[in-house]
Amino acid sequence: MRSFYDSGWHVVICCNDASSCKQFSDSGYELIDVPFDRGGISVVSDLLSVMRLLWVVLQCGPTLIHAFNAKPIIFSGLVARLCRTPVFYSTITGLGNAFIKGGLVKAISILGYRAVFSNPKAKVIFQNSDDRAYFISSLGLSYSRTKLVLGSGVDLNCYSSGTFETDTPKVVLMISRLIVQKGIHEFVEVARRLSNVYPDVKFKIVGETEDGHPDSVSLESLSNEIESGIIEYCGYCTDIASELRSTYLLLHPSYQEGMPRVVMEASASGVPSIGFDVSGVRECIDQGVNGVIVPFGDLNAMTEAVGGFLCNPELRAKFSKSARDKAEKCFDRRSVTKAYINFYCEASEITEIEYSE
Repeated sequence: MRSFYDSGWHVVICCNDASSCKQFSDSGYELIDVPFDRGGISVVSDLLSVMRLLWVVLQCGPTLIHAFNAKPIIFSGLVARLCRTPVFYSTITGLGNAFIKGGLVKAISILGYRAVFSNPKAKVIFQNSDDRAYFISSLGLSYSRTKLVLGSGVDLNCYSSGTFETDTPKVVLMISRLIVQKGIHEFVEVARRLSNVYPDVKFKIVGETEDGHPDSVSLESLSNEIESGIIEYCGYCTDIASELRSTYLLLHPSYQEGMPRVVMEASASGVPSIGFDVSGVRECIDQGVNGVIVPFGDLNAMTEAVGGFLCNPELRAKFSKSARDKAEKCFDRRSVTKAYINFYCEASEITEIEYSE
């Protein structure tokens, strides 16, 4: 966005709650509220979202639209096609809850994606190769209209990789919204198995609740583990870099991802990660380099992997250095931004964009 803005473009950001994105308006972008109901299908609220997007597009007359996440992609893609917007881009940040659960919601999502991507002006960026292969094989998306960009990258200058002090309490951290698919219950189970073996280790969850999500995990359901000290819940955090500076290990038992930013942030901080061998995670965690991946759902293997790091600080130190090295090589936000700009220019003949830090 900064590159577009600095190149003289008028940048409009549509988001669910503009009041929570004040930093963008302070940077010169125009913010417009477009409410989205994230909890499955709601005919009335979804129709209102589409009508709101239609109003925005008619008012702004955009040259280019770029959408992220399922509903915004489908809704804005349909509006872009109706209004004949010259270029429509989307970034698939993961298949999401609908594809994990299947059923009617998945079927409707597929129909929506088909309608959007049948538009020859639609270009799609994927964050992992599994999702790209699925859309090409199952939805008939042309390979030539896709690009693979591994995640959104991180600002490496914001994360420091230092030596973990041996007298510092070890913290196993999970950074996630409280929903089932992020692996909240798996994290709690690993903590329960290891809390007696390593009584000085803290198992912390950082992230907001998702009361409106169909698969949200309530704090009430975790009350026994919180009160007994098995886990510590810290709520929403605005300074992840600071949190990671005191973290020994990141545990990320998600069921599916686009490209998990938290793993990239952990690697930039020199913190090893452990996760399941699932889409997105397997491309972010390089086995034996910046962490360990275990078979999906294998809590014995996950518990063993966590215990292996807790009892071996030398192993953690080795992974810490290689994790930072991988972040510098693969997760630098500058490289990701340049990849996006190159795709814009290649796919739509837009040339008046210059990269900005």
